[in-house]
Amino acid sequence: MFDVTKPLEEYKELTLRMIEKAKNGEDLSELINERGLLIEELRNHDYDKNELKKYIESLEIINLDNELRLVVKKEMVNIKRQIEKIRAVRIARNGYINTSEKVKLFMNKA
Repeated sequence: MFDVTKPLEEYKELTLRMIEKAKNGEDLSELINERGLLIEELRNHDYDKNELKKYIESLEIINLDNELRLVVKKEMVNIKRQIEKIRAVRIARNGYINTSEKVKLFMNKA
């Protein structure tokens, strides 16, 4: 029977690191890949599901996953706001450029 202790502790540690990186707006792709490998490792082995569930609860992995989900969601909202601000600035800039071109065209005709 496979011992789930080490992979779950690594999973918890990766999740904690992901939470910190997400709070700082850093890239999570490497940690996501590592976590995915740990999940695959767990899937590929034979273990007692009750033992797995008990150990997940003792490490509070579900709570950490929920916290990570919330932090990532907040960061996504912040990024969307920044994109909207950039979009508004571009629209305004293009409006000013078009207006100034029309004024130049009008001045050249006069």
